[in-house]
Amino acid sequence: MLSGLQGTGKSTIASSLATKLQYPLFAKDHLESVLYNDNLTDGSSLTSYHMMFELAQLHLSLGMSCILDAVFPLVGFRNHVQDIAKSYQTQLYILHTYCSDQALHRQRIAMRLSTVPWQRITWNDTLQTQSMYVEWSREEALFLDAVNPLETNIKKVLQYIHDLT
Repeated sequence: MLSGLQGTGKSTIASSLATKLQYPLFAKDHLESVLYNDNLTDGSSLTSYHMMFELAQLHLSLGMSCILDAVFPLVGFRNHVQDIAKSYQTQLYILHTYCSDQALHRQRIAMRLSTVPWQRITWNDTLQTQSMYVEWSREEALFLDAVNPLETNIKKVLQYIHDLT
């Protein structure tokens, strides 16, 4: 499960891990895009979270691991993912992405390519999300800083998974 503000490398790390581990990747923004393109949302619904959870449960019921990619700003959906993992008796790896350099974070937001068909995410959008984002503790998640090279963060994740297995 990858969680973090926009522009902190969640989707890049998720994609890299999905490729390396050969796990299916369920990205909230991609699911939301399907709903948006079919005029079923304005891009801000919670339905895509529920779709992601259903897909995760389906794959876990088949004995397959998967990767979830979303901001997960609030405790409720985080707890739901933890409950799903417990119900399938599977290890949940929580990866929290962040950017310790605010100027770099702002630059990443300005330069990122949008993966959604609605409005581009702005720095103000990110600050609004940050204002309601409940921080993870270092005891419950592996923290991955976007200032580090992608390969450094991927190695850190793979070691984390190895250590908890």
